[in-house]
Amino acid sequence: MNFVLTNAGLLPLAALLLVPLLVHLFARARPPVFRFSSVEFLRQILRKSVRLKRPQSLLVLLVRTLLCAALVVLFLKPVLFRAGRLGGAGTRKAVVLLVDATASMAAVEGTQTRFAAACAKGAEVLSELSGDDQANIIWLGSPNRAEFPRLSVNIPYLKQVLRSAAVTTEASDFGGALARAAEMLQGQPGAAEIYLISDFQSSTWGAQPLVALPGIAVHPIKIGRRDLGNLAVTALAVDPVNPLPGQEATVACEVHNFSTEHSLSTLFLRAGETPQTRELRLAPGQKQTVLFRVALTTPGEKAVTVALSEDSFPYDNERWTVLKVVEHLRVGLVEGEPQTSGYWRRALGALDWVKLETLATTQLGEFDGEALFLGGWTGDAVAVAQLCRYLERGGLVVWSPAADTPAAVVAALTARLAVPAPADPAAGSRAATGAADAGEPLRLEKLPRPLHLTVADPANPVFKVFADGLYGDPTRATFRGRAHLAAPAGGKAILNYEDGVPALAAFVDPGCLLLWNLPLQRELSDWAVQPEFLPFLGELLFHYRRQTADRRVQRFATGQSLTQEFEGEVLAEDVKLEFNGQPLAVRRQVANRRTVFSTTEARLPGLYSWYHRGALLERQAVNFPAVESDLSTQAEIKVGTQGLVALRGEQSIRQLQEGSPLWPQLLLLAVVGVVVEGLLLVWKDKP
Repeated sequence: MNFVLTNAGLLPLAALLLVPLLVHLFARARPPVFRFSSVEFLRQILRKSVRLKRPQSLLVLLVRTLLCAALVVLFLKPVLFRAGRLGGAGTRKAVVLLVDATASMAAVEGTQTRFAAACAKGAEVLSELSGDDQANIIWLGSPNRAEFPRLSVNIPYLKQVLRSAAVTTEASDFGGALARAAEMLQGQPGAAEIYLISDFQSSTWGAQPLVALPGIAVHPIKIGRRDLGNLAVTALAVDPVNPLPGQEATVACEVHNFSTEHSLSTLFLRAGETPQTRELRLAPGQKQTVLFRVALTTPGEKAVTVALSEDSFPYDNERWTVLKVVEHLRVGLVEGEPQTSGYWRRALGALDWVKLETLATTQLGEFDGEALFLGGWTGDAVAVAQLCRYLERGGLVVWSPAADTPAAVVAALTARLAVPAPADPAAGSRAATGAADAGEPLRLEKLPRPLHLTVADPANPVFKVFADGLYGDPTRATFRGRAHLAAPAGGKAILNYEDGVPALAAFVDPGCLLLWNLPLQRELSDWAVQPEFLPFLGELLFHYRRQTADRRVQRFATGQSLTQEFEGEVLAEDVKLEFNGQPLAVRRQVANRRTVFSTTEARLPGLYSWYHRGALLERQAVNFPAVESDLSTQAEIKVGTQGLVALRGEQSIRQLQEGSPLWPQLLLLAVVGVVVEGLLLVWKDKP
C-alpha cells in the first residue's frame, strides 16, 4: 500500500498539532485560591493517600490531539493506492491488456459468461486512458493472439474489439503472453502497465509463478466470484488402436468430478452400430475410469465418441478418437537360419489376417509395417540403427539371434543404442561391435538333459487364450539346446526355461523387441511342431504389434495445428479439410520432395476430415483441453517471489488508477472525536 498527499503544499499545517497541547496547558481557568485551616489538613491527607489521578484530563488532551491531526490530514487530501501503484495525473501510459479467452472463461456466472465480464472490465480499463496513451490487447489462447503487432493509440478500435470478441475452447501459454507484452512495452515512454484479466484458474495459474518484470506494473483483475462445479470427460483411449475386423478393443474413458458435491450422470459410447451406456456416481473430486468393449467388423477408419449427460458447462462433456480397423497386418520376414525362417513363414502364412513380406537386410530402413521377424540374423551397424529407428516408431521386432551374433549387437539393440561401424570393412562384424570383450559371439549349447518351459509372466495377455486349456499348453515343448544368452538388462521375461534362463523376453518403450531364445531346429526342439506354436505366435502378434503408428495415436487439442503430409508434390486444389461439412483454410508447403498441408483453424472440439481429390483420406480428432475443465479459481498469483492479490472484478478500475481518497474516513474520525471530547468533558465536570 502507498499513500499520496494531494495537497502536499499544506504540510506546514502540521504545526497545528501543537494547538491542543497549548490550549490544554494555558487555557485552563485559574480561580483564586483561598486556604482554610479546616480543609487544608484534609487536602494534605488526600495527597498522601490517593496515588492515582483521575485520567479525564489526559484523555481530553489525547482526543483533542487526534481531532486536530484528523483535520490537518483531511486538508492534505491523502489518497491510498494498492499493490505499490502510484498515480500521476497527466503521466503518459503504455498499457497491455492480457484478456483470458481460454475455455474456462466460457463458464456462466449469473447472467453472463466470465469472458463477457472480462471484456467489460477491459473496456473499463481503456476508458480511463487519455488520448496520449498507447494500448494493445493480447488474447490468451492457443496460440496467444495480439490485436496489433505493437502498441497503438487507436483505443476506440480496441474497445470495439472487446465488444465483439468471442471466447475459445483452447488452453493458453500465459507465460509466453506475459513475455510478449513485456517486449511490446520495452522502450515505451511513460508508465508501463500490464493488466491480467482472467478467472485465474487454479489448475493453470497455480502451477508456477510468472517471471518478474522490472519497471512494469502488473495488475491482476479476477473475474468470477465463486468456484463452479463441473463434470468432465478428461481422457479417451482405445487399445488396440488398429484392431483387426472382429477383434475386441477396449475403450477406456476417464471422467472427473470437479465439484464439492456428489454427481450422478450417464456416460454414452458411440462406436460401431450398437451404442452403450454406463451410469456414473462420483464423489466430490473423484476421478473414475470407465471401460467399454467393442468389436468392429468392417475395416477402415472408425470414429469413437463418448459423451456425458448435459450440465452447466457442456464443452467438455464429449470426447472423440479415431481408430483404424485394419484388414491385415503387414509382417516382414528376414530369412537367415533356414529352419527358423521356414517354420515362421509357414506359421505366419497360415494366419489369414497377416500379409507376409520377405525382406532383405538392405530393405529394413524402408519397411513400415506392424512387425518384423528376424530369423537367425547376426546384425550389423547399419541394420541395428535402422531397427532402432523402426522401434522408435512403435514397431515390433521378433529376433532369433544366430549362433555367431556378437553379444554387443544384442546389447545395443536391447538398449536401443547404435553400434559403431568398423573403420576397416574387412574387420568384420566383430570390430563393428566395439570392444573385444563385448564382442564375443553367441554360441549354441547342448543341454545335459531336455528342458521344458515355464511361464515367467502369468498376467501377460498372451496366455489368456490358453487359460482354459482349449488351445493346449505353450510350455510343454521339449528343448535339447539353446543359445548361451545371459538376460540383458531392461527386459521382462515372458517364458523361462526350467533352470531360469530366459527363453522369450520383451524390451518395450519405445516399440517392442522380443528376444527369441527358442530354437526351432529339429535337432534342438520340438516346439515348431507342437499345436500350441501357431496360436502362441498369433497372440504375440496380437498383443505386441505396432500400436503407435505415426498418426493413429496423435492427440490434438483445440487451437493446435493439424497437418497432412504427402510424398511428392500435391496441388492445393486436390486437398480439402472439413469440419461439420464446412471447409477450412489450409496452408501448403513443399520441402524435401514432400508436400505438407496444415491449418490453425481447429478451434472447436470434434472430428476434422481430410480429403484428397474428393476421397476421404483421414479423420483427426480434436478434443477439449482437459486442463480447462477445473473451474476452481484463486485470488492471488505470484510474479517472481511476490504474491499479488487480484482486484475483484466488481471493484472499480478508476479506484485502481486514481486511488482511494481517505477524506471521508478522516471527516468521520473528526466528527467522532468531537463527540468523544464532549462526553469526556461532561465526565470530567462530575463531582
